[in-house]
Amino acid sequence: MTDTMTAPNTDEGYPGGRYPDRRRIGQFNWLQMAGFTVVPEDQLATKTYYGLHHTDTFVDGFFTGADNSLSVLVHDLQSGPDGAMRYGGFPIGALKATDDGIAPDPRAALTGDLRVSQELVDGRIVYTVTGDSGSEQIRFDGAALDWSDSNGKFQVSGALCGQGTQWHHAWRRPDDATGEMLYCHHGYDIAGTYLGEPVTGLVVIETMWGNENYLDTWFVHHRVGHWANFGVVYDDGTSEYGQVLCQEYGATGAVITDDTGRETVCTRNVRVEESESGDLHYEFGNGDAWEFTVDPRTVQRFGEPGEGTTLAFGSARRVGERRTVVRSTGSFFIARRLPEPVPFT
Repeated sequence: MTDTMTAPNTDEGYPGGRYPDRRRIGQFNWLQMAGFTVVPEDQLATKTYYGLHHTDTFVDGFFTGADNSLSVLVHDLQSGPDGAMRYGGFPIGALKATDDGIAPDPRAALTGDLRVSQELVDGRIVYTVTGDSGSEQIRFDGAALDWSDSNGKFQVSGALCGQGTQWHHAWRRPDDATGEMLYCHHGYDIAGTYLGEPVTGLVVIETMWGNENYLDTWFVHHRVGHWANFGVVYDDGTSEYGQVLCQEYGATGAVITDDTGRETVCTRNVRVEESESGDLHYEFGNGDAWEFTVDPRTVQRFGEPGEGTTLAFGSARRVGERRTVVRSTGSFFIARRLPEPVPFT
Protein backbone atom coordinates (compact mmCIF):
# COMPACT_ATOMS: atom_id res chain seq x y z
CA MET A 1 0.00 0.00 0.00
CA THR A 2 1.29 3.39 -0.90
CA ASP A 3 1.31 6.32 1.50
CA THR A 4 0.86 9.23 -0.83
CA MET A 5 -1.48 12.17 -1.15
CA THR A 6 -2.38 11.28 -4.72
CA ALA A 7 -4.02 8.27 -6.33
CA PRO A 8 -4.06 6.93 -9.89
CA ASN A 9 -6.59 8.60 -12.17
CA THR A 10 -8.70 5.47 -12.60
CA ASP A 11 -12.02 4.09 -11.51
CA GLU A 12 -10.36 0.94 -10.22
CA GLY A 13 -9.84 0.21 -6.52
CA TYR A 14 -6.92 1.61 -4.52
CA PRO A 15 -3.61 -0.26 -4.26
CA GLY A 16 -3.88 -2.96 -1.63
CA GLY A 17 -7.65 -2.48 -1.43
CA ARG A 18 -7.31 0.41 1.05
CA TYR A 19 -7.41 4.18 1.09
CA PRO A 20 -3.98 5.83 1.39
CA ASP A 21 -2.98 6.37 5.02
CA ARG A 22 -3.08 10.13 4.38
CA ARG A 23 -6.71 10.83 3.56
CA ARG A 24 -8.16 13.21 0.98
CA ILE A 25 -11.41 15.15 1.38
CA GLY A 26 -14.30 12.69 1.17
CA GLN A 27 -12.33 9.70 2.49
CA PHE A 28 -13.60 8.63 5.92
CA ASN A 29 -12.70 6.04 8.53
CA TRP A 30 -16.15 5.03 9.79
CA LEU A 31 -19.82 4.91 8.98
CA GLN A 32 -22.66 6.89 10.48
CA MET A 33 -24.69 4.19 12.27
CA ALA A 34 -27.99 4.25 14.16
CA GLY A 35 -31.16 2.39 14.85
CA PHE A 36 -34.44 3.68 13.46
CA THR A 37 -38.14 3.24 14.12
CA VAL A 38 -39.90 1.47 11.25
CA VAL A 39 -42.40 4.00 9.86
CA PRO A 40 -43.79 2.73 6.51
CA GLU A 41 -44.13 6.08 4.73
CA ASP A 42 -40.44 6.76 5.39
CA GLN A 43 -39.65 3.94 2.95
CA LEU A 44 -41.71 5.13 0.02
CA ALA A 45 -39.71 5.17 -3.21
CA THR A 46 -40.81 8.78 -3.74
CA LYS A 47 -38.83 9.89 -0.66
CA THR A 48 -35.40 11.51 -0.97
CA TYR A 49 -32.73 11.72 1.74
CA TYR A 50 -29.70 14.02 1.56
CA GLY A 51 -30.70 14.68 -2.05
CA LEU A 52 -30.42 10.94 -2.82
CA HIS A 53 -33.20 9.09 -4.64
CA HIS A 54 -34.46 5.59 -3.86
CA THR A 55 -32.37 3.04 -5.75
CA ASP A 56 -33.21 -0.44 -4.46
CA THR A 57 -35.34 -2.41 -2.07
CA PHE A 58 -34.23 -6.00 -1.50
CA VAL A 59 -36.78 -8.39 -0.02
CA ASP A 60 -34.88 -11.36 1.44
CA GLY A 61 -36.61 -14.47 2.76
CA PHE A 62 -34.67 -17.04 4.81
CA PHE A 63 -36.93 -20.06 5.46
CA THR A 64 -36.05 -23.02 7.71
CA GLY A 65 -38.11 -26.23 7.54
CA ALA A 66 -38.81 -28.85 10.18
CA ASP A 67 -35.95 -31.05 8.92
CA ASN A 68 -33.53 -28.06 9.12
CA SER A 69 -33.89 -27.41 5.39
CA LEU A 70 -32.98 -23.88 4.33
CA SER A 71 -34.46 -21.96 1.42
CA VAL A 72 -33.65 -18.41 0.32
CA LEU A 73 -35.78 -16.13 -1.85
CA VAL A 74 -34.57 -12.64 -2.86
CA HIS A 75 -36.16 -9.86 -4.94
CA ASP A 76 -34.34 -6.69 -6.07
CA LEU A 77 -36.91 -3.93 -6.59
CA GLN A 78 -35.25 -0.92 -8.19
CA SER A 79 -36.09 2.62 -9.15
CA GLY A 80 -34.18 5.24 -11.11
CA PRO A 81 -33.94 9.04 -10.85
CA ASP A 82 -37.30 9.30 -12.66
CA GLY A 83 -38.96 7.31 -9.85
CA ALA A 84 -40.13 4.51 -12.13
CA MET A 85 -39.85 1.08 -10.49
CA ARG A 86 -38.49 -2.01 -12.20
CA TYR A 87 -37.23 -5.45 -11.35
CA GLY A 88 -33.46 -5.52 -10.83
CA GLY A 89 -30.81 -7.96 -11.87
CA PHE A 90 -29.59 -9.24 -8.50
CA PRO A 91 -28.42 -12.82 -9.18
CA ILE A 92 -29.55 -14.69 -6.03
CA GLY A 93 -33.22 -15.37 -6.83
CA ALA A 94 -34.53 -18.62 -5.28
CA LEU A 95 -32.07 -21.03 -3.63
CA LYS A 96 -32.12 -24.17 -1.49
CA ALA A 97 -29.35 -25.59 0.70
CA THR A 98 -28.38 -29.18 -0.10
CA ASP A 99 -25.72 -31.58 1.15
CA ASP A 100 -23.72 -30.62 -1.94
CA GLY A 101 -24.04 -26.88 -1.27
CA ILE A 102 -26.59 -24.22 -2.10
CA ALA A 103 -28.33 -24.51 -5.48
CA PRO A 104 -31.01 -22.72 -7.53
CA ASP A 105 -34.60 -23.66 -6.69
CA PRO A 106 -36.78 -22.90 -9.73
CA ARG A 107 -39.94 -24.10 -7.95
CA ALA A 108 -40.30 -20.71 -6.24
CA ALA A 109 -39.22 -18.40 -9.04
CA LEU A 110 -41.57 -16.09 -10.90
CA THR A 111 -41.05 -16.24 -14.66
CA GLY A 112 -41.24 -13.81 -17.54
CA ASP A 113 -40.71 -10.07 -17.65
CA LEU A 114 -41.27 -9.13 -14.00
CA ARG A 115 -43.09 -5.91 -13.13
CA VAL A 116 -42.96 -4.06 -9.79
CA SER A 117 -45.19 -1.59 -7.98
CA GLN A 118 -45.15 0.05 -4.55
CA GLU A 119 -48.13 1.53 -2.71
CA LEU A 120 -48.98 2.80 0.76
CA VAL A 121 -52.25 1.08 1.70
CA ASP A 122 -53.87 1.59 5.12
CA GLY A 123 -50.51 2.56 6.60
CA ARG A 124 -48.62 -0.43 5.14
CA ILE A 125 -46.05 -0.56 2.36
CA VAL A 126 -47.25 -2.97 -0.32
CA TYR A 127 -44.84 -4.27 -2.96
CA THR A 128 -46.34 -6.29 -5.82
CA VAL A 129 -44.13 -8.34 -8.15
CA THR A 130 -45.93 -9.71 -11.23
CA GLY A 131 -44.67 -12.16 -13.86
CA ASP A 132 -46.09 -14.48 -16.49
CA SER A 133 -46.45 -17.30 -13.95
CA GLY A 134 -48.18 -15.31 -11.21
CA SER A 135 -47.55 -12.58 -8.68
CA GLU A 136 -46.37 -11.98 -5.12
CA GLN A 137 -47.28 -9.33 -2.55
CA ILE A 138 -45.08 -8.19 0.33
CA ARG A 139 -46.95 -6.07 2.91
CA PHE A 140 -45.36 -4.60 6.02
CA ASP A 141 -45.51 -1.88 8.64
CA GLY A 142 -43.83 -1.14 11.96
CA ALA A 143 -45.37 -4.18 13.64
CA ALA A 144 -45.69 -7.08 11.18
CA LEU A 145 -45.16 -8.41 7.64
CA ASP A 146 -46.91 -10.90 5.40
CA TRP A 147 -45.69 -12.24 2.07
CA SER A 148 -47.68 -14.50 -0.23
CA ASP A 149 -47.95 -15.55 -3.85
CA SER A 150 -51.01 -15.85 -6.10
CA ASN A 151 -50.43 -19.55 -6.86
CA GLY A 152 -50.53 -20.79 -3.27
CA LYS A 153 -46.88 -21.78 -3.26
CA PHE A 154 -46.14 -19.91 -0.06
CA GLN A 155 -47.52 -17.64 2.61
CA VAL A 156 -45.48 -16.39 5.57
CA SER A 157 -46.11 -13.73 8.19
CA GLY A 158 -44.72 -12.53 11.49
CA ALA A 159 -43.78 -9.74 13.86
CA LEU A 160 -41.02 -7.17 13.62
CA CYS A 161 -37.71 -8.49 15.00
CA GLY A 162 -35.85 -5.79 16.95
CA GLN A 163 -36.15 -2.46 15.14
CA GLY A 164 -34.50 -0.86 12.12
CA THR A 165 -30.75 -0.45 11.58
CA GLN A 166 -29.21 2.10 9.20
CA TRP A 167 -25.88 3.36 7.95
CA HIS A 168 -24.80 6.33 5.86
CA HIS A 169 -21.65 5.90 3.79
CA ALA A 170 -19.70 8.17 1.44
CA TRP A 171 -16.55 7.42 -0.55
CA ARG A 172 -14.01 9.02 -2.86
CA ARG A 173 -12.77 7.00 -5.83
CA PRO A 174 -9.21 7.01 -7.19
CA ASP A 175 -10.40 9.22 -10.07
CA ASP A 176 -11.67 11.73 -7.43
CA ALA A 177 -15.36 11.11 -8.15
CA THR A 178 -17.45 10.68 -5.01
CA GLY A 179 -20.48 8.56 -4.14
CA GLU A 180 -22.92 8.18 -1.28
CA MET A 181 -25.43 5.66 0.07
CA LEU A 182 -28.08 5.54 2.80
CA TYR A 183 -28.79 1.88 3.62
CA CYS A 184 -31.72 0.88 5.87
CA HIS A 185 -32.40 -2.63 7.14
CA HIS A 186 -35.06 -4.32 9.28
CA GLY A 187 -36.44 -7.84 9.67
CA TYR A 188 -39.46 -9.90 10.70
CA ASP A 189 -39.58 -13.20 12.59
CA ILE A 190 -41.92 -15.21 10.39
CA ALA A 191 -43.72 -18.54 10.19
CA GLY A 192 -45.95 -20.13 7.55
CA THR A 193 -45.60 -22.44 4.58
CA TYR A 194 -43.10 -22.37 1.74
CA LEU A 195 -43.50 -24.72 -1.21
CA GLY A 196 -45.86 -26.87 0.86
CA GLU A 197 -43.53 -27.14 3.88
CA PRO A 198 -44.05 -25.53 7.30
CA VAL A 199 -41.24 -23.02 7.88
CA THR A 200 -39.97 -20.41 10.30
CA GLY A 201 -37.33 -17.82 9.60
CA LEU A 202 -36.53 -14.20 8.87
CA VAL A 203 -37.71 -11.81 6.17
CA VAL A 204 -35.46 -8.79 5.70
CA ILE A 205 -36.34 -5.51 4.01
CA GLU A 206 -33.27 -3.62 2.72
CA THR A 207 -34.04 -0.13 1.38
CA MET A 208 -31.38 2.11 -0.16
CA TRP A 209 -31.01 5.65 -1.40
CA GLY A 210 -28.11 6.86 -3.54
CA ASN A 211 -27.01 8.32 -6.86
CA GLU A 212 -27.04 4.99 -8.71
CA ASN A 213 -28.35 1.49 -8.16
CA TYR A 214 -26.63 -0.51 -5.46
CA LEU A 215 -24.94 -3.03 -7.78
CA ASP A 216 -23.61 -0.22 -10.01
CA THR A 217 -21.76 1.68 -7.25
CA TRP A 218 -17.98 1.89 -7.16
CA PHE A 219 -18.09 0.88 -3.50
CA VAL A 220 -19.87 -2.43 -4.18
CA HIS A 221 -17.54 -3.23 -7.08
CA HIS A 222 -14.42 -2.61 -4.97
CA ARG A 223 -15.41 -3.25 -1.36
CA VAL A 224 -13.01 -5.18 0.84
CA GLY A 225 -14.03 -6.75 4.13
CA HIS A 226 -17.03 -8.12 5.99
CA TRP A 227 -20.78 -7.44 6.36
CA ALA A 228 -23.36 -9.40 8.34
CA ASN A 229 -27.00 -9.11 9.38
CA PHE A 230 -28.99 -11.22 11.83
CA GLY A 231 -32.21 -11.46 13.78
CA VAL A 232 -32.47 -13.15 17.19
CA VAL A 233 -35.66 -14.12 19.08
CA TYR A 234 -35.48 -15.03 22.78
CA ASP A 235 -37.64 -17.23 25.00
CA ASP A 236 -39.02 -14.24 26.93
CA GLY A 237 -40.52 -12.77 23.76
CA THR A 238 -37.84 -10.12 23.25
CA SER A 239 -35.81 -9.83 20.05
CA GLU A 240 -32.80 -8.10 18.49
CA TYR A 241 -31.80 -7.23 14.95
CA GLY A 242 -28.36 -6.11 13.85
CA GLN A 243 -25.86 -5.24 11.16
CA VAL A 244 -22.08 -5.47 11.41
CA LEU A 245 -19.61 -3.98 8.93
CA CYS A 246 -15.83 -4.22 9.12
CA GLN A 247 -14.56 -3.07 5.75
CA GLU A 248 -12.08 -0.80 4.04
CA TYR A 249 -13.03 2.56 2.46
CA GLY A 250 -14.66 3.80 5.67
CA ALA A 251 -17.35 1.10 5.84
CA THR A 252 -16.91 0.08 9.47
CA GLY A 253 -19.47 0.15 12.29
CA ALA A 254 -22.10 -1.97 14.02
CA VAL A 255 -25.64 -1.35 15.23
CA ILE A 256 -27.99 -3.81 16.98
CA THR A 257 -31.49 -2.80 18.14
CA ASP A 258 -33.98 -4.56 20.40
CA ASP A 259 -37.75 -4.71 20.15
CA THR A 260 -38.14 -1.60 22.33
CA GLY A 261 -36.07 0.42 19.85
CA ARG A 262 -33.05 0.59 22.15
CA GLU A 263 -29.62 0.38 20.51
CA THR A 264 -27.97 -2.49 22.39
CA VAL A 265 -24.87 -1.94 20.24
CA CYS A 266 -24.02 1.20 18.26
CA THR A 267 -20.30 1.62 17.70
CA ARG A 268 -17.61 2.39 15.15
CA ASN A 269 -15.25 0.03 17.02
CA VAL A 270 -15.49 -3.43 15.47
CA ARG A 271 -13.15 -6.41 15.37
CA VAL A 272 -13.89 -9.59 13.40
CA GLU A 273 -11.98 -12.88 13.51
CA GLU A 274 -12.71 -15.91 11.34
CA SER A 275 -12.17 -19.40 12.76
CA GLU A 276 -10.89 -22.39 10.78
CA SER A 277 -14.47 -23.64 10.52
CA GLY A 278 -15.59 -20.35 8.98
CA ASP A 279 -17.47 -19.15 12.08
CA LEU A 280 -16.99 -15.50 13.06
CA HIS A 281 -16.21 -13.83 16.38
CA TYR A 282 -17.06 -10.14 16.91
CA GLU A 283 -15.82 -7.70 19.53
CA PHE A 284 -17.48 -4.28 19.84
CA GLY A 285 -16.50 -1.03 21.49
CA ASN A 286 -19.18 -1.34 24.19
CA GLY A 287 -17.56 -4.55 25.47
CA ASP A 288 -20.04 -6.94 23.82
CA ALA A 289 -18.86 -10.04 21.98
CA TRP A 290 -21.01 -11.98 19.52
CA GLU A 291 -20.58 -15.22 17.57
CA PHE A 292 -21.88 -16.00 14.07
CA THR A 293 -22.19 -19.76 13.44
CA VAL A 294 -22.11 -20.71 9.77
CA ASP A 295 -24.35 -23.35 8.19
CA PRO A 296 -21.71 -25.20 6.13
CA ARG A 297 -24.30 -26.22 3.51
CA THR A 298 -24.74 -22.57 2.54
CA VAL A 299 -21.16 -21.43 1.97
CA GLN A 300 -20.65 -20.07 -1.54
CA ARG A 301 -17.38 -18.74 -2.93
CA PHE A 302 -17.20 -16.58 -6.03
CA GLY A 303 -13.98 -15.58 -7.79
CA GLU A 304 -10.36 -16.38 -7.11
CA PRO A 305 -9.08 -16.95 -3.53
CA GLY A 306 -8.13 -13.62 -1.99
CA GLU A 307 -9.98 -11.68 -4.69
CA GLY A 308 -13.48 -13.15 -4.66
CA THR A 309 -16.38 -13.12 -2.20
CA THR A 310 -17.61 -15.70 0.31
CA LEU A 311 -21.35 -15.66 1.05
CA ALA A 312 -22.99 -17.79 3.77
CA PHE A 313 -26.00 -18.09 6.05
CA GLY A 314 -26.27 -19.11 9.68
CA SER A 315 -27.14 -17.84 13.16
CA ALA A 316 -25.79 -15.35 15.70
CA ARG A 317 -25.80 -14.93 19.47
CA ARG A 318 -24.25 -12.71 22.11
CA VAL A 319 -21.44 -14.32 24.10
CA GLY A 320 -22.67 -14.77 27.68
CA GLU A 321 -26.34 -14.20 26.79
CA ARG A 322 -28.56 -15.48 29.64
CA ARG A 323 -31.78 -15.60 27.67
CA THR A 324 -32.46 -18.73 25.64
CA VAL A 325 -32.29 -18.16 21.88
CA VAL A 326 -35.45 -19.57 20.28
CA ARG A 327 -34.52 -18.66 16.69
CA SER A 328 -31.67 -16.88 15.00
CA THR A 329 -31.20 -16.31 11.29
CA GLY A 330 -28.53 -14.30 9.51
CA SER A 331 -26.28 -13.95 6.50
CA PHE A 332 -22.84 -12.51 5.76
CA PHE A 333 -20.18 -12.02 3.15
CA ILE A 334 -16.43 -11.52 3.13
CA ALA A 335 -15.18 -9.64 0.07
CA ARG A 336 -11.51 -10.45 -0.65
CA ARG A 337 -10.33 -10.47 2.98
CA LEU A 338 -10.96 -9.20 6.49
CA PRO A 339 -9.33 -5.83 7.22
CA GLU A 340 -6.32 -5.63 9.51
CA PRO A 341 -7.42 -5.08 13.15
CA VAL A 342 -7.13 -1.48 14.33
CA PRO A 343 -7.03 -0.14 17.90
CA PHE A 344 -10.32 0.91 19.42
CA THR A 345 -10.69 4.66 19.84
